[in-house]
Amino acid sequence: LSEHDFGQVALALSLLALISALRNLGLHYALLHQHDRVDELAPTHFSLNTGLGLLGAAAAVTIAWFYTDLAAAMENLSPLVTPEALTDASQKPMVPTALFVLAVFDFFRTTAFTSETQLRRDLEFGWLAASHATATIVAACVAVAIAYAGGEIWALIFGYSIGSVTYVIIYCSLLWRRRFPPLSRLCDFDPAGARSLMAYGLWFWMVGLSHTFLINYDRITCAALLGTGILGFYAQAHIFALIPTGAITHTIANITGAVYARYQHDRLKLSGAYRRTLRFVLRSAVPLSLLLVIEAPRLTRVLLGDEWM
Repeated sequence: LSEHDFGQVALALSLLALISALRNLGLHYALLHQHDRVDELAPTHFSLNTGLGLLGAAAAVTIAWFYTDLAAAMENLSPLVTPEALTDASQKPMVPTALFVLAVFDFFRTTAFTSETQLRRDLEFGWLAASHATATIVAACVAVAIAYAGGEIWALIFGYSIGSVTYVIIYCSLLWRRRFPPLSRLCDFDPAGARSLMAYGLWFWMVGLSHTFLINYDRITCAALLGTGILGFYAQAHIFALIPTGAITHTIANITGAVYARYQHDRLKLSGAYRRTLRFVLRSAVPLSLLLVIEAPRLTRVLLGDEWM
């Protein structure tokens, strides 16, 4: 696998992340907030999420279909975008292919949001953590197997991240095994409940959209100006830099949402839970970050090889 392979998949994931942020209206946070009505509003939540997920997937597939034309248009419109920078992305077909495949499975991922939210409400974090760990391990094994078999960039599409094909299949299957989607109750769609979920989720949508843009705009800019080869180096460095905080906050975020929802009417307990969470993140992430800064060259050689130095 070369830096161009990593860069192309990173670009596809960044484009998909922006599209997902646009269609993600914070509905899972809104449903979790309705702590006592989660099961009642589950069909409404599922219908909204599925519909928005379908729109997002359609938008991503459209961008993938016209990706080459869009890249050429960017080259013509902006003097900063050089043909050399766009060569990696626009002439090789794997960016649109990766975006298409990942978008299809991202749609299936949205259909599991309702089950995931119900499990969080019931504080079944053990099942959620086991599902995430199992999907991550299986995806990594599949990626390694495909890479050794000569599958090249397909190894990244099938097992590179939590948006990869293998991860989505395993994770969603395990969630559905524990809490199946409310398909038999779709006729119980509640228009008033839908308006309530969307109104509450609007604030999370605005924050999430800004956060997603801040995380991904630099990758898209890097690909446009410098090419997917440089993006491959940049994306891998960014992933390593986020390991200390990402590993901790991902676990904490799955728990704190349900805890905050449970304590929403008790400000004293809510404030205490927030302070303890913040202290834990700082005490855990700061030492790990310092260790990563000191040992970055050695870790890069061990995990990626000398060619990534």
